[in-house]
Amino acid sequence: FVIRGMEGLKPPTSCLGYPRLRQEWDQTEGSCLEVGADDPLVGRVTLQEGLWMVIVTMGVAGMRDTIMNNQDLEWYSLHFFCFWGVVSASITYSCRFNDDDLFHKGLWGLFLIGMVGQVTYLDKDLTGFAASTGFLYLIIGLAYLRLVICLPRTRLFCTVMMAQCFVGAALFAVLVWLSVDVSHGRSPAQERTLLWIHIFLEPATVAVFCGCTPTRPSRQKHDVPVSIHYIVARFEGVFMMMIVCSFLFPIGLAGSLFTTSASAAWAILSANLYSLLLKFVIFDTNDEDGGVDVHPVRVSRIRAVIFVHIVPPLLLLGIAVTGVGFVAAANDLDPAWTRQLLCGGPALTCGVLTMVKVLHGTTDDRVQRSQVAASLLSTLAQVLIWLAALPTAASCGAVAGVMAGLLLLLVGSQAWFNNGMLPRPWRWRRPRLHDEGAVLALMSVRHSDPSARRLSAPGAHPYLESGREPVVVNTQEHFFHGSVGGVCVQVEFGCEEYA
Repeated sequence: FVIRGMEGLKPPTSCLGYPRLRQEWDQTEGSCLEVGADDPLVGRVTLQEGLWMVIVTMGVAGMRDTIMNNQDLEWYSLHFFCFWGVVSASITYSCRFNDDDLFHKGLWGLFLIGMVGQVTYLDKDLTGFAASTGFLYLIIGLAYLRLVICLPRTRLFCTVMMAQCFVGAALFAVLVWLSVDVSHGRSPAQERTLLWIHIFLEPATVAVFCGCTPTRPSRQKHDVPVSIHYIVARFEGVFMMMIVCSFLFPIGLAGSLFTTSASAAWAILSANLYSLLLKFVIFDTNDEDGGVDVHPVRVSRIRAVIFVHIVPPLLLLGIAVTGVGFVAAANDLDPAWTRQLLCGGPALTCGVLTMVKVLHGTTDDRVQRSQVAASLLSTLAQVLIWLAALPTAASCGAVAGVMAGLLLLLVGSQAWFNNGMLPRPWRWRRPRLHDEGAVLALMSVRHSDPSARRLSAPGAHPYLESGREPVVVNTQEHFFHGSVGGVCVQVEFGCEEYA
């Protein structure tokens, strides 16, 4: 191995390949277009990552059968974080070091195998599930070890993250040992204790690294900036997949209950309405002109840590729990337990959305304050519905109604403080060609933003060159794909019943 100092992004070549950063600190200043300009993947999520993200969300959705039988929310949450822990470790790695090369194709191929193992052994074999989860932590830890050896610039960061992955692998190795050696007195209490320790492994790791780099010069020297384009694309993808897997698929499978009773039909209709409103609230209510400059990752370090490491798992858990609550309502399960999920999940979701509004910077304080107030009011409303102990059918309608009110307040507040102008996703536009937007954006960059003109030079940006913009599938299209998938699953089950 060749280990020596290096300058810039190019590390010394070794038998372990040619690792590199997706971007450095001097590439995070300036306009939105400038961020990630030298990213080898141009901020995109690879096909391998997209594939196993589908698998993990399907695994979370697959836990609903067990929780509906044992009604154990703690068990559900602990196993949810088993999925999220390895996903978060992979995101932390990907947004800084992922590349389009043979090493990473092999890495994500092995990661896919581990994910399949998690889903396969979930609820069936603790040994297989723990071994699969430990294997995922192990391969990410080995990827960090490669960077510790080949990329001295990132040695402190990668050492801390590598330690997290190896500790995670060790925790699940202990779980494997407990599940195999029955003579050691395996008990659910021991398993749950280890899984609770696992939940706090990531926050503890982040705290350790922040403690090692307390000052701005130390952060510039040892920390590694993230690709915001990748973070946004990755989180949008996982949030959309969770909505699809927690609402559309389960509700599609419960479609046969629609004709059994009026309450089941109302629960299914409310679930579909809630999922649509949730999609609009998460993806289509942001109209911030500040771009990446007001993103929590750029505003401050504490906001970046909360946004990347705390917001996603809590928001995903809230979405997943709400989906289980609607399915329980359609199946007419225990009203008290159903209400706990049906109201607690939306309360957690709205609470996290309030946190997101607080974390973002803004170019208009009035808009931010109004949106924070609207999100907070919706959180309190969901809690009040829970405390009111309404009938299940009434709770379904009330939960969806609060989400509708939140959407109207978020969109209306922006229109109110912007002289009646609606947010961009809600404006009426004239028809235009797909490539026309790229030409207009490129002309705007060339004439109005001197700091970003370097991107308009030939070859400076692979997607803007020759007026061509990246082909991006928007959130509505993702939602449609999920709906079609839910219909296909329901048709398959209908064919099996008919046969």
